[in-house]
Parts: sequence; structure tokens; C-alpha cells
Amino acid sequence: IVVAGCDAKTRQALVADRDGELHTIGLDDLARARGSTFKPFPPKNTWYGFDFSGRCQPTAEDVWGGIGQVVRTMLQPPIANLGVQGIHTAAWRVQKWPQLMDEGQLRYTCFNVFIFIDATGGTGGGLFRYMYGRFLEEAAQITGDARLVEVAEAMKHIGDRWQEVAMRFKEAYTAPNPEACLPEAAAALTDIADWEQVTWERLQSLAKKA
Repeated sequence: IVVAGCDAKTRQALVADRDGELHTIGLDDLARARGSTFKPFPPKNTWYGFDFSGRCQPTAEDVWGGIGQVVRTMLQPPIANLGVQGIHTAAWRVQKWPQLMDEGQLRYTCFNVFIFIDATGGTGGGLFRYMYGRFLEEAAQITGDARLVEVAEAMKHIGDRWQEVAMRFKEAYTAPNPEACLPEAAAALTDIADWEQVTWERLQSLAKKA
């Protein structure tokens, strides 16, 4: 969420989520959320300050540094739930859902996955892959490396595959038997993980040579 305003007198904050409306929340509740110890990523009251007075256009070195950071996260994630390994983990866990949820929970979870991948959830579609593909096209201009355009196209192709998976989960939400849709969705996730592995390794190779 984004805190968009605060009233010190009423001790209420205005927060924005993804639904296009502002919501009120008590400052005490906001403080508890900011100090939550809930795993895996407790916020620990983290605070970042930004100074844009010296802003400048990104250099080729800046762009390659950013690409390298994303590549490391995707290929060498700190936990198995992230990166390419995280996609494999998801494919495995999806097939376990029927043992962990009743039918109503399973339907809701499938619909939630659709929202998480689709532009409906704020990803720009394709689980951010379309957005990252556009970034790589701009990066090719800044760095002068036309090979990034090829990777951008591969990233958009992966975005298409993510959208197909999103639709599978959306269909499972209303299917007579949602459980029957899960093996196919899991297989599609495994295929995506393989495509992502190749694409991120290609980016890693380009970043190391830059």
C-alpha cells in the first residue's frame, strides 16, 4: 500500500491500494503493520530517504548494473520461493493445493493467482515481463547493445506464456472441478521456468561482458 495522507488530529492515515480508492487506517494500526515480525519479509520499520536534487539520465554503466542485480536475484535467489527456482517451487506446490484447501479456498486461490499475474493486479500483464521487455528495449538504446532487443523479444514471449497461465487459473476458478485444471497449469509453470532460465542466463552473459 501507499500512504497518501495523514491527519494528526484524528490519528488517521489515508492509504492507497490497487482498487483506485483511498482508505482510512488508524496510525496505531499502521505502526503495528510497519513493525510486524511476520515472516518471510518483516518490514522492521524500514525507512528510505530519496534526494532527487542531483538527478541525471542513467548511463550505460547504471543500466548494466541494474540488469546485473535483477539477474542475480532471478538466478541466485536468497530463498527457493524467488527467481527461476521460485517458479519451479510454485509448479510443485500448485499440485499440493487440493490437500491443503477446501474447494472454496482453492477457487479463491486460483482467482488470486490470475490477478497476481494479469494486468488487473498492477503488473502491466505477463507478471511484469512485458514491462521488463520494454525496459530492455530502452536499455539497448542507452547501452548501444542491440542484443538486448533480442532478449526483450524473448521476455515478451515469456510474458505471453505467463498470460496463458493466468487464464488457466482464471478458468479453474469457475470450472466444475478446479482441481482437474492444476496439473496442466503446473506443467505450464515448469515450461516457463525453463524459458526464463535460458533468458536470464543470456542477460547474465551480456552483463558480464559489458
